[in-house]
Amino acid sequence: MPEQRLESASPKRVHRAWSLYVGSIAGIPVYLHFTFILLLLFIAFYQAKTGQSVFGGLALVIAVFASVALHELGHALVARSFGIGTDDIVLYPIGGVARLRSMGEKLQEFWIAVAGPSVNIVIATVIGVYLFARGQWHPIGPNEMEQTFASATAADILQQLMLINIILVVFNMIPAFPMDGGRVLRSLLTLAMSKERATAIAAGIGQALAIVFVLVGLLNQQVILMFIGIFVFIAAGQESMATRSQALMTGKKVRDAMITRFEVLNHGDTLGRAADLLLATSQQDFPVMNGTEVLGVLGRKDLLQGLASLGRDHYVAQAMTREFQRVKPSDPLERVFEGMRNGDGPILVLDGERLVGYVNNENLMEYLMIQQVGR
Repeated sequence: MPEQRLESASPKRVHRAWSLYVGSIAGIPVYLHFTFILLLLFIAFYQAKTGQSVFGGLALVIAVFASVALHELGHALVARSFGIGTDDIVLYPIGGVARLRSMGEKLQEFWIAVAGPSVNIVIATVIGVYLFARGQWHPIGPNEMEQTFASATAADILQQLMLINIILVVFNMIPAFPMDGGRVLRSLLTLAMSKERATAIAAGIGQALAIVFVLVGLLNQQVILMFIGIFVFIAAGQESMATRSQALMTGKKVRDAMITRFEVLNHGDTLGRAADLLLATSQQDFPVMNGTEVLGVLGRKDLLQGLASLGRDHYVAQAMTREFQRVKPSDPLERVFEGMRNGDGPILVLDGERLVGYVNNENLMEYLMIQQVGR
């Protein structure tokens, strides 16, 4: 499932918390979340404990997640054809996420969304044709699934992989966010209405389906179905909120929302001085300057850690964060919104090399609330 991002910088490999870099596909970094590694260890332990084939279980899981990676690559490559970049692909135990910089507009979103399930259809078709041509294909009933999973034969692993790819297609085409079906539905609705309205309708349908999933799960004691329902309900609400926020920011510039009255620290100031400012003002983050040059940012967390490990008399330069996000006053406000979603700390606003303001999550949310009330 793709995750939208709005920045337009070139893709680059960056550190992802709790994730292991495993390589690049078509120039797109691929990461394994640490929970995926835990899943492999759990399967190996379970298979060994129950006397089943450890190789068969691990081979199938790895093959499934290779299919998921290709699914996400399908999104990314079609997005690339529309001039939309992808920062990376992260694989989790519940699926994958391609961090696209945009989902495109109208039918662009449609083609990007259907690209992923289309890859799974191709994989299932190729495997099915291969097994049928070799005379190794046979129907698998529900009672045979566990037995097939325990097998280490290549034919059984391939047949399971084919069925799982079919299930991935069906699951992903459910018309609910964050599944691809929700984005397909929204893209078709945007042909007749605004994206904000289309998202609200698609999110409402998704949440209605989510409630059905939860109720069916409760009645049939299906915990996984209940979990999926809760996940879909929350994700649909988040998608609707994010789209509404983006609509409120359309046409707005960074200068419209930035904080212009704030305190700064000199690189030679002490942590004690910073602590005094923290108590005397409502400010949580302080740009650190050397004359007119911005050296970094000292946030409340950095300050408290510095006080605990260094003491009040050490310089703020020893505790500050030297890497920070920056924008220009004339940049679209959407850049700040996306920066907040993908990084910690404030975003500094520089006019050339001159610091003129900053934006943090609190004042951005306040700005959006004021815009919402004033509509």
